[in-house]
Formats: sequence, C-alpha cells, structure tokens
Amino acid sequence: MSQVIYGDLSVKRAVSAARRVNQGLSSEALIAARPVTAYDFAWLKISNAATQNVVLPDATSLVNGWDLVVMADAASAASVNVMTFDAVTPILLQNVLANRAFKFTLLDGSTPAGVWHVEYLDSAIPPPAVRYVAPFNATTAWGSASAGYYTFAVTAATHLMGVNPVVMTFSGAGPFQQVQADQCLSAANGDVSVKVPDDPDCRFAGQLIIM
Repeated sequence: MSQVIYGDLSVKRAVSAARRVNQGLSSEALIAARPVTAYDFAWLKISNAATQNVVLPDATSLVNGWDLVVMADAASAASVNVMTFDAVTPILLQNVLANRAFKFTLLDGSTPAGVWHVEYLDSAIPPPAVRYVAPFNATTAWGSASAGYYTFAVTAATHLMGVNPVVMTFSGAGPFQQVQADQCLSAANGDVSVKVPDDPDCRFAGQLIIM
C-alpha cells in the first residue's frame, strides 16, 4: 500500500529506492572527473575548460533500464567523455561535443561496465554532423608495409566516436566513390585501421568517414 503525503517531505538523510527518485537536471562546471551514482540527477549539463570524464555507475548496482542524459553546454570550451565503470581504468563509451546531448540506457547490468544503449538526442538547432572524416593520400599516410600490408589507422582518441564506430571507406578527391578495402578493422578500444596489400601496391587516396 502506498503512502500519500499532502504537503512537503523533508528528509535529513538519504532516501533508499530501487529506482532513481531524482529526475532533476544539474548544471556543473567540471575541473575533474565526475563519478555518477545510482541515485544521481537524471540530467547532467556539463561545462568545462578542458576535456573531463563523466563515469557511469557500476552497472551491477543498477536495474536494467536505468538511464542518464549527459549534455555538453553550448558554451563549453571542451568535450565530455562518458566512460563505463571500471575500478582502475574506466573505458570510453561516448564523446559528447559542445551543444550535444546523449541518453545512456542500461541494457545489461551483469558486469560492472554494463551494456549500454547510446542515443543521440536531436535539438531544434541543427548540430554539426556526428562523424569524423579522415582524409589520406596514396603514399605517406599508409606508412611502411608490414606483413604484406599497408595500413592507414585512426585512433579512438582521434575520431571520438566511441568503441563501436561505423566506418565507411571512400576513394578519390571529390566526388568520392565508396570502396571496400581488403581489411577494415575496429579494435576493442575503438581504434580503426584499413589495410591493403603491398604486392601489388593497392594504396589509394581518399577518406574514411567514422560515425
């Protein structure tokens, strides 16, 4: 049976609830990493002068369906990295650029890092395209051949599209034509690499689009 209160409730200490009671928004200027707790604000609007991390809670302490919205303030001078929980080294889940917001919903809390659904929240003002474009030439961009391949690589720290990026390869100098390289690899940490044979030399000029 539920209890009904006609009036204000003043709690001097914490309220324990299976789901978050606090549905409010907190505007914060970060100068260090911001750990999130299970009963934290539902929205975090972040401004910061240098890139800072927002660390999601230990997913084993949450119920599936728990969610959080992280927004980088339009006036923020740097982006925000949303990280999955790890007691030693949190892992990048999504980079949030200024004037963008993402909603993070827990799908599976069986591990501390959890499995998260990441949703970009659109706005009335059209934001910049959520993608990274990496142009390359047909020579030096591919480095030296190794084990029968030339490799063009873009790290996750450079493309900022998280650990599960979508990668498209194009050749030419505009208009571009979408092509398929011999190998297109995405590492567990989000690093992206494209490989082509060195014999015959299959290097080409073009660009990667990473989303």
